[in-house]
Amino acid sequence: MREWLWSLDTAARKRIGHDILRVQWQWPVSRPLVGSFGKGLYEVRTSVGAREFRVFFCVTGGFIVLLHGLQKKTRATLASDVALARRRMTEENDA
Repeated sequence: MREWLWSLDTAARKRIGHDILRVQWQWPVSRPLVGSFGKGLYEVRTSVGAREFRVFFCVTGGFIVLLHGLQKKTRATLASDVALARRRMTEENDA
């Protein structure tokens, strides 16, 4: 997750960071900022100009755990991205 964030330009990193901070301080948050995939998996939805970014997260022990990030290139979120986030969420909960 960290490597992906650092691969983005400064404007995207700042906006994504700002949106994650809003979620931390205002949790629970709903659309349009946060979407839910059910069973404790959520996404922060960030727009930077015409670009759309998503950061998947879960809440564990009062902490927000960032699981996976992506830049949206299609209208729908790919099932493989959701599956990766769910797998990481399971690993986090087992740890």
